[in-house]
This record gives sequence, structure tokens and C-alpha cells, in this order.
Amino acid sequence: MGFYDLAAFITKILSISKYPKLFYVGHSMGTTTFFVLMSTRPEFNKYIYSSALLSPVAFGVRKFKSSFFEEILKRSDKIGDFLKAIHLFDIPPRSKETQSLIRLFCSELLQGICLNVVGDVAGENRKNLNRAKVSDYINSIISGGSIKTLLHFAQVYKTGEFKRFDYGSKENRVIYEQAKPPNYHLERISSPVILFYSNNDKLIDEESIHRIDNLLPNIVSKELLPEYSHLDYVFGNDAPEKLYLVIRDMFNRISNNSYFTIESLVVIE
Repeated sequence: MGFYDLAAFITKILSISKYPKLFYVGHSMGTTTFFVLMSTRPEFNKYIYSSALLSPVAFGVRKFKSSFFEEILKRSDKIGDFLKAIHLFDIPPRSKETQSLIRLFCSELLQGICLNVVGDVAGENRKNLNRAKVSDYINSIISGGSIKTLLHFAQVYKTGEFKRFDYGSKENRVIYEQAKPPNYHLERISSPVILFYSNNDKLIDEESIHRIDNLLPNIVSKELLPEYSHLDYVFGNDAPEKLYLVIRDMFNRISNNSYFTIESLVVIE
């Protein structure tokens, strides 16, 4: 997604807009794809005025409290082999049936359980969520995807290293000409970066932020939002005032302009 898709998005946007550069806002996987593109195709850095990376994911994730999720991640290789054997390579896009199930699970009757699961995975900060829209939030996240992408994240989780996909030593030698997958070199990302992170986010931790900070050569600012969960950056009630306006002002200062407006902010996840 980073090497091809995001590169195509940026090229298309600049082609249509006729601007020489753009501002980038990425959340969660949207930061990962940014890291992948800008490190493997560093020539794209010249097209970025600045990026705001919200809850950046690169060097694994914080361990879940739930043993259920831990066990799934530990067994991801075997799960991947099984899914490959039955020729299941993608997660189907959301359907009316899954949307109905999520609406039921997050209905007023069961919402306590629903929010507990969300808090266990993303971080507990339910006071900043519009509870009437929780099912809509989850449905917007569950939109299909690649099994390989999930397995890649599981590899990063288990190794704590930001590397290309590990196919096993035999296939790695064919694809990468070495037994182990190569690293993504964040030090190649030369465009200005603003990091936003939280102590309450279950999917990142201070160690991973510290490693990113040490590798990126052009960090403009690091902004701590202590109470934010992984979802608050996108769905938090106070995100427009507490986060998006801050991003706007920072981008305008970086560009020495005032043409960047809050209405033009699009977050890539």
C-alpha cells in the first residue's frame, strides 16, 4: 500500500491540483504507509510540505491486556498458513449483515461490553466518544482488507522490528536476495514531520515513539495528547479543536501561508 498505492494517490492529487507539494495527515496504518513510501522511494519527500503523523505505528504495538488478542498474534503464522491453504487472502468488505451485527453489539443493551472491547484494543477514553455513534465508528473501520497486511503487522508486533514482509528464508532469498527481510530505513525520510502520540494508546508505546524520534532526521515537533486513545485522533469529540486546529496552525507556519483550512483536512488511515 505504501510503495504503490500512496505513491499513486500523491501523484494523482498533485496532477489534478497543480500544486508542487501537499500536506499529509496519517493516522495509524496511514502513518505506516507513509513510512514505507518515504523510506523506500525517498524521491517522494520532495512532494511533502510537512506531515502530521497521528499515533504512528512502526516498531510493533503495546501488548494487549486481553490474552485473546495476545494468543491470536502469537499464532499468526499458523493462522496465516491455514488461511493460505483454504485460499482466503482478503477480508471481505463490510456487508449489511456485519453492519447489523455491530449495531446490535454496540446497542444500548450491550454497549458496555462493546466499549470494554474497544478500550482493551485501542485505549480507554469513552468519555471522549459519542456513544450514539460507536457502531458507526466501528463500521467505518471494518471495511475489508488484505490478510497479508494483518500478518505483516503481526510480524512487526512479534519482532519489534520495522521490516518488509517475511516470507521465510527460502522465499526471502528469491525476493530480497537475503535470508531475512530488509529494514525500512526511516532515516531516509527527509520531509518535515510532526508526531502526535499518547500514553493511553494501546497500539503504540513510548519506546516505539522514541525509536521513531531517533531515526527521523527532520522532526518539527512531538505533541503529547496524554488521554487520547488510538481512536480519539479520528473519532474524539474534542479532536476538531484539540487536534485538527493545531495541525492547521502548524502547517500554516511551516508553509509561511494561511491557505490551509480545517475544511481541507483529510486523514488517511
